[in-house]
Amino acid sequence: MRKIECLTWVFAFLLMVAADAMAQKLPGQGADACTLVAKAEIEKLFGVTLADGRKDPSIQTPGHQSACDFARSGGVGQIRVLLRHDTTPLVAGPEKATGKGSASLRYVKGLGDTAYFMDAGDLGTVLNVYRGGHDLILVSAMFVGSAAKVSPPVEKLARLVVDRWK
Repeated sequence: MRKIECLTWVFAFLLMVAADAMAQKLPGQGADACTLVAKAEIEKLFGVTLADGRKDPSIQTPGHQSACDFARSGGVGQIRVLLRHDTTPLVAGPEKATGKGSASLRYVKGLGDTAYFMDAGDLGTVLNVYRGGHDLILVSAMFVGSAAKVSPPVEKLARLVVDRWK
């Protein structure tokens, strides 16, 4: 009788693990960059008014990539959230930032496996977060303020996205 009970518990545990693995959503398979974070949350973080998030169909790839652009209302500027999952390992590091003109590189500790800002001075910044060897979360704020001004809300937004995209 004990052997059957033990096997039942092991089977139940394996079913829970399998269900959790199936619940992991890749971009285009339920993970939607436009719904992962609400427009109101982004507006509060940045202190700006934004239009509704918009997906550019040319950069949406089911199971691979989902991106959402929030344009600044009544002016120039955009905040982008991009989720990317690759089946091959992603390489993170300064080599990704070489040759990017005047952008400077700053690493962020405690965010994903590797995270770094690529600052573009008065134009804004891009934060790249690499996680689990196969995921890239990119959050950018361009023409919304200088890199120094927008870096804190960009990092907070990236942390929200990392926490919510499981």
